[in-house]
Formats: sequence, C-alpha cells, structure tokens
Amino acid sequence: EDDADDMTDELIDRYGDPPKCVNTLIQVALLRGEAASAGICEIAQKGGRMFFKLTDFDMARISLLYNESDFRGRIKVEAGTNPAVSVKLMKKDVINEATQFIKAYKATESGLEKGTEI
Repeated sequence: EDDADDMTDELIDRYGDPPKCVNTLIQVALLRGEAASAGICEIAQKGGRMFFKLTDFDMARISLLYNESDFRGRIKVEAGTNPAVSVKLMKKDVINEATQFIKAYKATESGLEKGTEI
C-alpha cells in the first residue's frame, strides 16, 4: 500500500489529480495482491454476486465465514469442476466489498489454527 501511495503522489506531482479510473486501477492492483496472499486466484462479478475461486478449496475455512454477521445469508458455495465461493453484493462499491471478503477469508486461517469449532 505504501508503494501505491508513493506512485499516486508521483502521478499527482507530475500530472495533477489523476482521473477516477486511474485510482480504480490502483485499487484493483492492490486487491489482486491481497487476494493472491489469501489464496484467492480469481475474482469475478456477475449480476449481483462476486465469485472467488480459491487455490485450495477448504470448506472448513468457508464455513467460518457463514457465522460472520457481515456475510450471514450472503455466501454460497458454487460446486462444479471449478468450485468457487459467491457473495451477494449489498452495495455498489464492489472493490470495498471484495476487500472485506478477502480480509475475512484471511482471518479464517487463524481461526482454524486456534481450533475454532465449526
């Protein structure tokens, strides 16, 4: 994030305030980095849902998210040859909702390490 802030500052110094699409591009790059570190290899949006494909599909971790108040009634497991987790969108700010899911999914790893019951 520090690198993104430095790059944004550099852009502003050279060219003035960047258009909204440039800021969105920077946010998407940060989101992809955060997703990769969480074990999420693909994010897509279709209709009113976001789809997260996981490098290692771990139902125990996903089950922990069902109890999170932010995701209660919004999460579905999409079965098939490429299983994914889908989350119903509640707001129009897709990047923030994706970031919220990624952070919650990352936190499930420590929940399993502590022996949280499912």
